[in-house]
Amino acid sequence: MKKSPLVIYCYIYFLLSLVDVLYAFTDIDFSISVLIRLAVTVTLFIVFWGYLYSKPVLDAETWRRVFYVLVVVYGFLGAMALLSFGTPKFYEGLISVITTIPILYCLYIYSDTKQKFWENKV
Repeated sequence: MKKSPLVIYCYIYFLLSLVDVLYAFTDIDFSISVLIRLAVTVTLFIVFWGYLYSKPVLDAETWRRVFYVLVVVYGFLGAMALLSFGTPKFYEGLISVITTIPILYCLYIYSDTKQKFWENKV
């Protein structure tokens, strides 16, 4: 198991994301975006688990595609935040994009086909 500031950051990120999703379930503002956030959080948690324990989950090409999709999604979120400059949504979107960058880095490293655990997969 890897131990580094990045791993500690990921634990804190997932804990806060889980609390945010659970709060959204109990709040009146429940919408489809809450389900999308839950799906993205669960997907990133699976990647983080595989990265942390160096275990292959699915295959590297699938995770690389997921990485590209999430980069596009968070890029779109960042662009939407820039369009709403000066409002609370600007800060919310900006914080969301910035806090996800280390998680996306873990996904990028995990999806590298040169990782040892992908070579051992049957």
